[in-house]
Amino acid sequence: MAAKEKPNDSFQLFQIIKQKVVLFGAFIQKLISAILLSLVYLVGGSLTVLFARLFRKRFLDTSLFGKKSTYWIESSKEKRPFRQF
Repeated sequence: MAAKEKPNDSFQLFQIIKQKVVLFGAFIQKLISAILLSLVYLVGGSLTVLFARLFRKRFLDTSLFGKKSTYWIESSKEKRPFRQF
């Protein structure tokens, strides 16, 4: 006769399999999240650059006017109110 399997042994086997499946699911979740976020970042950034170039929008003025050698803007000495809005 074949040795009978104890019910406890099969339960432990399923517990081990369940733990491994949960770990695998967590790994897949992190991998898919990273891939999706990378795609969203690249597509969003690409579309922003594309529309900015189409409409000739400059988000940062880097042109130097006249004979200036710096991008710094001189501030006025007049006192402004603390809350301007």
